[in-house]
Amino acid sequence: MEIKIVCQIENNYKGGVFPIYIYNKEKQLFFKGKTQADGTLKIYLPKREVFKIIVTSKWETVNIVLWVSENLDNPIPILLHKPASLINFILKDAFYENLPIEKGGILLWPNNTPFP
Repeated sequence: MEIKIVCQIENNYKGGVFPIYIYNKEKQLFFKGKTQADGTLKIYLPKREVFKIIVTSKWETVNIVLWVSENLDNPIPILLHKPASLINFILKDAFYENLPIEKGGILLWPNNTPFP
């Protein structure tokens, strides 16, 4: 049965080439390849079988277990998460340009940052 796997990065960013590994129930590698540029992969999988699908990105690895049934008509969505971007900036004193600022701290969006 042909199934369609759709890989998507959070915030509705579609697309990207992602490595995909598919293992059968005996833990043997059934398929090793990559998605198309739009993040999709069409592949034939036998019916009434269990497969483990592993999708990797530069941010994380996602594992799902899939039972291929007769009525598996919808695409298989796989959502990948992208970590927040970090921005470095330099603080300077308004009156003394070369004065280093030490032992200070700035909290930007303290309720939303995953950092301590």
